[in-house]
Amino acid sequence: MALLRFRRKRIFGEFIREIVLWEVELSADFPEGIKYRFVLIHKGKRVLGYDNKMGEGHHRHFKDGKYSLELFSEREIFNLLRKFYSESEKIMEGEEID
Repeated sequence: MALLRFRRKRIFGEFIREIVLWEVELSADFPEGIKYRFVLIHKGKRVLGYDNKMGEGHHRHFKDGKYSLELFSEREIFNLLRKFYSESEKIMEGEEID
C-alpha cells in the first residue's frame, strides 16, 4: 500500500511543475521504499520528468526520450529532486539543458 508523503503542484504561466512522493513497501521495484514522480509540463506536454514507475526502474524523460538512471539510496532520490528543480527552472527561463 502506498502512503502519500508529499505532493506539490505549482503553475508558472504556461508551465506546471508537480512533485509527488509516496512511501511504499520495500520490493524489487522499490528497493528504497519510495515511489516518486517529478514532472514539468508545458502547454499540456511533458517536457521533463523523473520517476520510478513499477517495472521500469528509475528513469528520466526529456525531449521525447526515456533514459535509465542508476540510484542506490533514498538520499540519491532527494539529490535527483534538487536536479529536477534546477533543470525545470532553467527550462522555464528558456535555457538549454542536456
